[in-house]
Amino acid sequence: MIRLTIYLLQLGCLFLICSVCFSCQKAPTEPILTKEQLVENELNKRIKIFKSQRIEKCRKDAYLQASKMADSILIARAKAERIKLGDRPDKPPKPILPDTLSTKDSIELKPLIE
Repeated sequence: MIRLTIYLLQLGCLFLICSVCFSCQKAPTEPILTKEQLVENELNKRIKIFKSQRIEKCRKDAYLQASKMADSILIARAKAERIKLGDRPDKPPKPILPDTLSTKDSIELKPLIE
């Protein structure tokens, strides 16, 4: 029984020592960048952002110009169709109204409350 306790104690100490040794190892670090490299990285980021904003602005401008052109084309076609049709057609004649029948009321009026 004593041997088993000593064995478990040694095993626990070994585990503790191994965990301390592995936790003290240096973690892999990123390479150290120079000031010029940092400036260049930041400049590349800003250029990328500027290009994307510029492309988006150009795309919006192109859409606006295309929609104006499409509207102009549609209006021109509608005007051309109106010219082809000429004036408005004449109004149709009014329908003939039937003769009205006069009805005579055969019931005398009496007061509701006497």
